[in-house]
Amino acid sequence: MNPTKQLKNIIELSRIKRFSGVWLLFLPCIFGIILSYKDNLPNNSDLSGRYIFLLFFLGSTIMRTAGCVINDIADRKLDAKVRRTKNRPLANNNISLFAALIFLVILLTLGLLILMQLNILAIKLGIGAMFLVILYPFTKRFTYYPQLFLGITFNFGILLAAAAINEQISPAIILLYISSIFWTLTYDTIYAYQDIEDDIKVGNKSSTIKFGENPQRILCIFAIIQSILLSISGFLVNFEISYYLIIYMSLFYSIFLIISCNFKSETDCLDKFKSNIIAGAIILMALISG
Repeated sequence: MNPTKQLKNIIELSRIKRFSGVWLLFLPCIFGIILSYKDNLPNNSDLSGRYIFLLFFLGSTIMRTAGCVINDIADRKLDAKVRRTKNRPLANNNISLFAALIFLVILLTLGLLILMQLNILAIKLGIGAMFLVILYPFTKRFTYYPQLFLGITFNFGILLAAAAINEQISPAIILLYISSIFWTLTYDTIYAYQDIEDDIKVGNKSSTIKFGENPQRILCIFAIIQSILLSISGFLVNFEISYYLIIYMSLFYSIFLIISCNFKSETDCLDKFKSNIIAGAIILMALISG
């Protein structure tokens, strides 16, 4: 195959051009970094704050790419049957499984090199998170809540940040982590409505199938739970009142996205999914102001 075409297929496999996924992975890391520095715990990190931000940004970019490759390897036969994913490089055989595996090994090696810059607790958590990344693509085969499992996996950077900075996981960090799981469960369910018909056809399980055609109520409940957990987390670290005010701005924005979403429109579901970056940015503003 032409090297230029092969490179284009690798780029397509990485989905690096769709950077919204990287931001949704990196934002929880930033949440964890900021809360860890503001937590009532001793800062045991030998690394500067800027260096930690850089490591987590690079790690988020690499591991999001690795996650996409793992997902496409696991789902290459299923993807070929789904309209939205049938043109992915592995699904349409534009790239070989061997080439994808080589690319994955390179990504995981780079990810390990970044992880090794952190302390022992963070390294152990990072290795544990890798098993979650590998398991995630298979969850749609045995549970209707792969979006919940994605939330558990996707927000692990919060725990890694706390481990890297304070060498322990505080109650405030745990609440921040759980709140972010509800956030991911909400926005990834919206995203999954793009494929609900094909998921039913090929036998994939998904929260969309459980929630039906009108998921607004349950998703709004998830958004409220997220905000309550964020509020308690902020209370535990003595945040200023501005934190809570901005957190509830994020809640109102999230509810607006949910209520205004046309769940039968693939375009609107994708737009609302991407708009969750703004919701995350508002939460980031709250953490900074706190």
